[in-house]
Parts: sequence; C-alpha cells; structure tokens
Amino acid sequence: MPLTSPFSPSFQMSRSSLPLSLRSQRSQAAHLTWQARSNNSFKSKLRGSTQFRRYLPMSHPIATELPLRGSRISIRALELEDVEALYEVECDTEVKRYLGGVLAKPRDSWIASMSKSCPSATTLAVCLASTGELLGRAAFSPTLPFRDEVALEIVLGRAAWGKGYGREAAGVLLSRATTIRAAAIEATVHPDNTASLSLLASFGFQFVKVCDAADWQHGHHMYRLAVGT
Repeated sequence: MPLTSPFSPSFQMSRSSLPLSLRSQRSQAAHLTWQARSNNSFKSKLRGSTQFRRYLPMSHPIATELPLRGSRISIRALELEDVEALYEVECDTEVKRYLGGVLAKPRDSWIASMSKSCPSATTLAVCLASTGELLGRAAFSPTLPFRDEVALEIVLGRAAWGKGYGREAAGVLLSRATTIRAAAIEATVHPDNTASLSLLASFGFQFVKVCDAADWQHGHHMYRLAVGT
C-alpha cells in the first residue's frame, strides 16, 4: 500500500501499499554526516557486526528514537536481512502501480546494491510487532537539506493491505513530527489512488499542487500537513 508511496496503502507523504508513497530517499544532509563519520577505520570496525547492520546516520531525524512501536507494528532501521523480502515487495505490480512500476534492475544486482547501502540509508522497515515479519518500508526524512519540512512514505506488501497497518504506521511517524521540530509534513499521491487520498484526508492533509516533475511523480498530487493543526 504505497502513499505515493500510494498511503500503500499507498501514498507518498511527502509518499502504503494499498500503495502509500512518501517521498523518501537518502537526504543530502544524512549523506554528508555519513561521509564525515565513515572513514576507513570506522567502517572496518563496524563492517559485518550487528552494530553496522543496524547503523543509521545520526542526521536521520528519528534515528535516536528507533524502534518506534504501535499497537501491532514496529518501525526500525532497515537491516541486511530485510533486503530479499523487500525486493519481493518492490517487484509486485499492484504495489508499484502508482510508484513508477516494478524494479528494472536484475534481482541479484538490486539486492547487492541495497545490501551495501542499507546501513546508511534513511529507508525504514515496517514490521509486524508480534513476529518481526517485514511488511514493507517507510521513510520520514527532510525534503531537502536544512529544511523543516519532512516527507512521509509508506509502502506495504499486498499481504498487509486492508488491515490498517498503513494507517498505524503513518500515525506512529506523524506523532514524531513535533519532536523533530518539523513545521510541515509532505505526501505525494496519484490522483487515482483513492485509498491513499482517503488516508491523507483523515489525517488532515491539504492539497498543495499537481507535481510537474519529469520522473514518475509527474501528475501526482502533493499534499501538506502543517504540524500542530
């Protein structure tokens, strides 16, 4: 259920997979922090260790609060063990219906790439609290370096749709907005993604504009929620 991430429910708050897609890739600010802290000796000490697998840049706005817990789901840093299961989510045509389509990169290549980057990525894992099963991914990161606006993204696998997990994950992340001093939360959703549109409306998001980006988000709608409203 992506928020576009479609709220994947599927919306991209700034992106579940009923598809929920929130705009969320590694921020430049996080990248700079990672560069500053990841000299060769630092990486050699951590590589292969549990600490390295769980490492998340301290510039990530909620790094010090992870894992986050709801009544049924938990949100934590993405780990190496999650990558293969996440690949299956990213290759589901229904999950990626409003998110630019399924992965084009070959399976082994994508898994190898993600396995190298996930320790420092801002992608978060959404899991079933009772078993630890990976349900999908989320993101809650600055839209641009040094901005006080945060992009929310939730993309859940089809097995997790229709159970309220996307709504719960969104609520857990949005509850952290004031603690990270965000002024507003952005979400991007395809206009045909009625599940995500309904979810955004239930949280009070307001329409901002039609996206004119040259990528898959072209024609998507951006919504914004002012923190404190």
